[in-house]
Amino acid sequence: MKPYLSDDEINEICDPLTQPHAQIRYLQGLGIPVSRKPSGRPLVGRTAFDRVMAGAPAEAANDTHAPPASPQPDHAALQQLFNRQRKHGTQAKIG
Repeated sequence: MKPYLSDDEINEICDPLTQPHAQIRYLQGLGIPVSRKPSGRPLVGRTAFDRVMAGAPAEAANDTHAPPASPQPDHAALQQLFNRQRKHGTQAKIG
């Protein structure tokens, strides 16, 4: 068995889509990592396809590290930006 899905298998998965670009969009929408063959046809790894169809996230299946914390805003930098004097345009004079 080859390490990637055959064109017939991809055609069966993507039926009724026949155009390679439409098939790639559909497979990516399923969360399957897709590469493109020189002919323009989708190239899908068998293990990546099996992982996604089994319900595991495509990229995190082999990842043993904890996911990074979600990015938080830099409040100090934002406050500094608001407090900085504007260099362009008119400035309102107080007093």
